[in-house]
Amino acid sequence: MIRKLKERLLRLPRGRSFVVVLNTVLAISLMEQPGFRGLGYMSSLAMGFVFLLTAPVYGLLLTRVSSVRALAEQVLRGALWLVLPWTLWGLWQATWFPLCDPLRAFGFLFLGPVFGASFGVLLGASLRKFLGTKGFWWGFGAYLILFLGSVLWHLWRIYTEPSVFFYHPIVGYFAGPIYDTTADITSAYWLHRVWWLGALPLFLAPWLQDKKRWFLSGMLWLFLGLGLKSSLGIDPGRGAIMERPSRIQAGTYVVVHADPTGYTEQDVAQLVRVMDFHVADLCDWLGRDLPTDVVHALVFKNSEEKRLLMGAGRTEVAKPWLNEIYVAGIRPGDSVIRHELAHVLAGDLSTDLMEVPSRFVFFPNMVLVEGLATAATWESGALTPHGWSAMMDELEIRPSIEKLL
Repeated sequence: MIRKLKERLLRLPRGRSFVVVLNTVLAISLMEQPGFRGLGYMSSLAMGFVFLLTAPVYGLLLTRVSSVRALAEQVLRGALWLVLPWTLWGLWQATWFPLCDPLRAFGFLFLGPVFGASFGVLLGASLRKFLGTKGFWWGFGAYLILFLGSVLWHLWRIYTEPSVFFYHPIVGYFAGPIYDTTADITSAYWLHRVWWLGALPLFLAPWLQDKKRWFLSGMLWLFLGLGLKSSLGIDPGRGAIMERPSRIQAGTYVVVHADPTGYTEQDVAQLVRVMDFHVADLCDWLGRDLPTDVVHALVFKNSEEKRLLMGAGRTEVAKPWLNEIYVAGIRPGDSVIRHELAHVLAGDLSTDLMEVPSRFVFFPNMVLVEGLATAATWESGALTPHGWSAMMDELEIRPSIEKLL
């Protein structure tokens, strides 16, 4: 089998064979990283980001054909070349990293990498066809504009909105914080895939008769989806999200927005008092002035509601640059309240764009970010922090500060 694959690879034109080799190297390198081994959500997400680069380029390098059938064969063959190495490697890894939920793993495989690679290859081929006699680099430049526009749109949305998740036709489903690894295949994921399948006439128009009519019908379908995606749960905006936590009470330093089906007025009033206390105490602990801008706390009924509306169902989230925290099912004594408030209040200590210590603007230094918030809620247990450090020294397992930072 390996020999046949090698022979077929050698028969590919040089450009496409280079893309396949690069894709395979990246796939194997990523799937050898902790957390990405085996088939599942994390590895599907990783491959989606790889296909964002490789699949459209492969499509741009396809031989020009005149029929939809010939195009479909090329696209499916190209998608197979991109997906197969990753899938085989994942199945091989499954011999020592067993699949806990095979159905879920293969669901992410087909909705994510299989769909994303096919879509990416078709997008590249379509761009090349639309550009007519212009060469590869014109098509690559056109895709680069689409790529940058897509990246900037999703970054802007995550930066300005409560949501931390997104769906993408090539990348697939990004559920939010990368340490929330128990993502599920949602109905919104299926609807997103149906939405982009309905837009196929837009990309196939250059091969169809009455190109203008098919192109306009595809565009109409896309714009229809754009108008409905918030209500369908594909991309809930701030307005849709804020409708659920509609019981609002303001304190001195915080405003709590809670779901009235999960919290009474008395519950919310108690949360306000507790959060006001934590804000004042944390400011003293951080050595900073009391805030002049209130912190908004969105309190969802439970993790499922939070996941559907903004993502990160099993992970509580703070956005210091928005002065907002997002939590689910909390009670006044929960330490997570203080933890998330610490993230927001520490934002004034950072000059970075996201008001957290970051590398290259967009990559938070998680050791410092989570370390500070954890220290703010420190419960050392049976030993003091010095005692735990001494024990790690004795067992020779204490990591160096240089390596952590």
